[in-house]
Amino acid sequence: MKYRILGSTKEKVSALGFGCMRLPTIDHKPSSEEVDEKETIRMLRYAIDNGVN
Repeated sequence: MKYRILGSTKEKVSALGFGCMRLPTIDHKPSSEEVDEKETIRMLRYAIDNGVN
């Protein structure tokens, strides 16, 4: 994972982020409003475990 320094704060942040515009849905349709919470949590944990902050 690549990191960058954030402005004058000197905080180290991951160059890549985790976008949440299209979280997985229960029926796998993009127009669905019911998010698959179990799969979303798995995806977020994977991102964090691999250095996304």
